[in-house]
Amino acid sequence: MTARWSQAAVYDAVEAINGRFRPYHVHIQGATGSPAAAVAKATHDVLVNRFPLLTMSLDKTYHDYLAAHGLSESDPGVAVGQQAAAGIIALRANDGSFPPNPPPFTGGTDPGVWRPTPSYLPGPPPSNSPALAPWMATVTPFTLTSPSQFRAVPPPSLKSKRYAIAYNEVKALGAASNSTRTQRRPTSVCSGPPTTRCSGTVS
Repeated sequence: MTARWSQAAVYDAVEAINGRFRPYHVHIQGATGSPAAAVAKATHDVLVNRFPLLTMSLDKTYHDYLAAHGLSESDPGVAVGQQAAAGIIALRANDGSFPPNPPPFTGGTDPGVWRPTPSYLPGPPPSNSPALAPWMATVTPFTLTSPSQFRAVPPPSLKSKRYAIAYNEVKALGAASNSTRTQRRPTSVCSGPPTTRCSGTVS
């Protein structure tokens, strides 16, 4: 989500200077200066807003970038980037992203409901961890009219005839032995221990 904030701020900053397309949100009249400086400042300001504890590190990276590219804080592009970032930050201030202390989401135990599972791969997250960012489902979209605008329809009820037909078809086609699958039907190549990754399909 932070990346989307940065992308919107960077786009508006560069667009203000180049003037080739319509801005996403922030209109900056008479913008001049280096697009690179505008991009650096817009990105820096969004990241500092999102991750204030990293301000010192982000400041250093920003100033190192300017120095490495022969730019300075006095470049007009810096002010453009700052204005673009401020506009996007204000626009997205209450978009529902990164809520403070969100309750852990652990799903449920009913059939078809998401729940934490054991992990068979090394490293984080640990097994049976709650969902990482359930709040993403209600964040205000950048371009859609709602989070559910293009959401797929839910699967049929587990007690419905439609579900039973689909289940029995998968069971018949995917059986390890006595399968009804023909040679023309593709099948996944997923053999080996739980850590093995699927390598594609064969027919």
